[in-house]
Formats: sequence, C-alpha cells, structure tokens
Amino acid sequence: MNGFSLKSIDAHCAAIVQLFVHGMESDYDEEWLVGISMLGIASGVDSVNYSRERFDITLGYCESADDFSQHQEILESRLVTSLCRFNFIWSAVESIIDVAIPRRLIANPSGKINNACYFLKHNATFNIGFSSYIACLDKLKSLIFHESHYGKYIGVGHFGEHVSLAGQGIYMAYKLRNRLAHGSFGLPVTKQEDETHVDNEIVELCSRLVLYSIQILIMICHRDLVPTVSWEGEDVDLELAYTHVQYNGWVEVLEDLMQLELVFN
Repeated sequence: MNGFSLKSIDAHCAAIVQLFVHGMESDYDEEWLVGISMLGIASGVDSVNYSRERFDITLGYCESADDFSQHQEILESRLVTSLCRFNFIWSAVESIIDVAIPRRLIANPSGKINNACYFLKHNATFNIGFSSYIACLDKLKSLIFHESHYGKYIGVGHFGEHVSLAGQGIYMAYKLRNRLAHGSFGLPVTKQEDETHVDNEIVELCSRLVLYSIQILIMICHRDLVPTVSWEGEDVDLELAYTHVQYNGWVEVLEDLMQLELVFN
C-alpha cells in the first residue's frame, strides 16, 4: 500500500472523527466521544502564532544575529504547531484508553500506557492492509535510533515483553512525550542553509502512530458490534475502513483493494 499518499496529520484526525461519528451511525459507546472530540480539535490546528521577536531586546543590533533569529523562528514555529496538535491527539488517546481498556491488566511495569500495550498485545490483529503503520513505525525507529539522541530514552529498542508490534507506536510516542513534559525534548538549531533537522518529523510520526493506535483500539472494541461502516452510501468492512482511512481517496483505495481480492480469489 506504499503507493498511496497519506493525508496530512490534521486531515487524518478529521477523517477518523468523520468515520467514527457518521460512518458508524451512532453504533458506538458515547463515552468515546470525549476522546474523538479531542481529535476534532487537533484537526482544527492550522497554525500557532509564535514570534521570537516579541521580547527580544537585542533585535536590530546585529544583522547576522537577526538573520539567525529569523531562520530559527521558522523552525521553532513549525515545531510548536506540531507539538500543539500532538498534545490534543495525545489527550484523545488517553481518554479513549480510559473507556476502552480494563485497568490494571498488568502490574509490572505499572501505568496506563504499559497497560494499553499489554492490551494491544493480546487483542490486536494485523493484516497486510495496515502496512502504513509498519512503515511509519520503521521510519520513527530509524530517526530515533540513528539520527537523534532520543534512542537512549527508549532503551535502545528494548521495549519490554508486554509491548508487541501493535503497541510499539504508542509506547515510543509515550516515551518521547515524557521527555517533552520533563523538559528534555530537544529544540532544533538552525543551520540557515541545509535545514536537515529531524525533531519536527519525529513529532509528526509520533502523532501519526498515536492516530493509528486509536484506529486499532476502535477496531478491537467495535468489530463485533459494528462489523461494517456506512460511507458514501456503501457498507464497508470496519477493519478495512480503519486500516485505510489515513489515505487520500481512501474509498477509492478500498475499491481497488477489493477488486484485487476478487481477482486473486
């Protein structure tokens, strides 16, 4: 499925909201709506007003310093917007975990996300249609362990026995989110020419993986109650819908996939 283009993060958030609220036609637990609403807020984050100049008393004293500051502001503004959106996405998944997953399934290690990883390990199933999750996870691992200093915070890839493939995305996002909360998340420094920074891309990948984790939880918790969703007048298998909603033109993607299945069967 790598030939299909992904929606932007904000459009991805909106697509999940639309599919959940309209595609499932109220056949869902209303307690989920708090978390789903957070995704709606995340989808509305277009930009954040950010200015390094507001309280910069040195502005105008040195042309080269001002030039540096302008380049730095571009980097920081992009990162601030991504982090703002990520925070609402993270709020969404924490809210959904509270209603979707029984508490204290695992005592050691403790914590909500470790408990969620244990739940995903024993309940999630993957099919080839969710290759975008695997690709996103591989990309994040490559950036974290080979192109940044964040690998040391995630145990150099040793996630623990309770973390399966299905839980690795949310687990890595959780670890990096903790670095941000504790003031250890790095800020990129402009090179003014070749801006090859990975910080913003890491945040975007974490956002994407948390969205995928939400999609997995929806599939686990609703597949018996809502086997199909309604979209554009068509009934679509729930798991197919939630493994493809992140693609641009995902309905057409599903139609192509189902045609291929007919050919091979």
